[in-house]
Amino acid sequence: MLTQRVTTYQPDLTHEQVCVVIDVIVRTVLSHVMQPAQSPAHTADGLAWLAARVLGGQPSRTRTPLRYR
Repeated sequence: MLTQRVTTYQPDLTHEQVCVVIDVIVRTVLSHVMQPAQSPAHTADGLAWLAARVLGGQPSRTRTPLRYR
C-alpha cells in the first residue's frame, strides 16, 4: 500500500530503493513513537523533511513548520 502511494510521486528510485526508504521512515516513526526525543510537531517536520529529501521532492518553504506554530 505505501509503495503504491510513494510511486505516484514518481521518485527517481528503483522499486528496491523505494522499499528501503519506506522501511527506514516507518522504523524511524515507530522509534519516535516509542521513545520521543522532541515534540511530536518537531519530529513530524523532521520526518517530512527527510522523506522529501530522499524521495526527490522539495520541502515546502512557504508553510510554517509545525514546531513553530
